Amino acid sequence: MKYKKNWEETKEKFRNYWKHQNTGRPLMIVWAEKEDAQPLPKELEPVDMEDKYMNAERMVARYRHFCENHEFMGESFPNMSVDFGPGSVAAYLGSDIEFRDDTIW
Repeated sequence: MKYKKNWEETKEKFRNYWKHQNTGRPLMIVWAEKEDAQPLPKELEPVDMEDKYMNAERMVARYRHFCENHEFMGESFPNMSVDFGPGSVAAYLGSDIEFRDDTIW
């Protein structure tokens, strides 16, 4: 897996966890910024709240930048959540939503 150094070991730890055979220590989901991390380029910064949550191409580009600038340690691995809070279900059911910094209601 791209961005994950010990992916095979991580998969095995998760398999053992679900079989109730986890040994040694609990699963650890830890990521940290790399020493030479680059700031998010201006062109990837969200232009507004809708862009931040609804522009899939730019969301993926921002997450790729995040992955390139962070180490995924322990059993953490790159995974991107595309939900935007409690309004997700309302949006999926057809409600009109308004994105704001303090709420989506």
